[in-house]
Amino acid sequence: MLEGNFKLLDELHHFTSGIKAIATSYAYTGIDELRQACGGAGFTLASGIADIWQDIAPYSTFEGVNVVMAQQSSRYVLKQAKKAAKGQECTGFFSYINHLNSVCNSKSEAKTAAQFSSIDHLDLAMKINAASQLKRTFELLNSSDKHEKIKQNDIFADEVQRLTQLHLKYVMFMMARQRIEENNFADPAIPQILLLLIRVYALKEILRDNQLLYEEGFFGKGSVKLLNDAFNETLLELRPHMIPLVELTDLSKEDAWNVSTIGNKFGDIYET
Repeated sequence: MLEGNFKLLDELHHFTSGIKAIATSYAYTGIDELRQACGGAGFTLASGIADIWQDIAPYSTFEGVNVVMAQQSSRYVLKQAKKAAKGQECTGFFSYINHLNSVCNSKSEAKTAAQFSSIDHLDLAMKINAASQLKRTFELLNSSDKHEKIKQNDIFADEVQRLTQLHLKYVMFMMARQRIEENNFADPAIPQILLLLIRVYALKEILRDNQLLYEEGFFGKGSVKLLNDAFNETLLELRPHMIPLVELTDLSKEDAWNVSTIGNKFGDIYET
């Protein structure tokens, strides 16, 4: 900004608007999952969860409605797709766009739940999901002679929304993985636990939306069982680490503003 160089402004807008839409949606649904996980106690005011929900609920519309934010975010992805179609190279988190067709032709080689839940296999699955939707949406938009705004806002609005979601969820996966793998942790056990969290995230997202993985032929017969087994096994692997992960936060400070009967600095956290 001081040098008058605003070349990264489009990319900044892409990430801030799109990730805002996804993160606030995660927070809204995640807090309700938290409430349900705590049973009847989660619904009482003493749990503290209701107060958090009340604070989070408006986030989906604050500073821009999430649907509009995701739509705005899609423009930069589509711009990158046009760039790649002209033979220009996309870089960084957009480099997968350079090879949409070859990426979508990949086949899953996982034969066991462990192979299925490996970080590289999940990376490929999320990449294909994003690439397939981008390719599909890009072709639909190019096939219509309607005005650009009509195509994106009306005719193919659902496809554009899904494009943004799948693209940014994959980008968030890549960002988290890169940050962990490039960090020099003093304890070698820590990155494996953090990568485990990312694997759970990826598996849950694939469980939510995997139609394109079947349509592209990446998944085949037996993939449903492998996916479910992989998800359940990673949750079992994560379980012993849950309370230590929660207690990474300085709960003595948290208690000052978030008094809760569910968990506090005395360790009164339900075993389950």
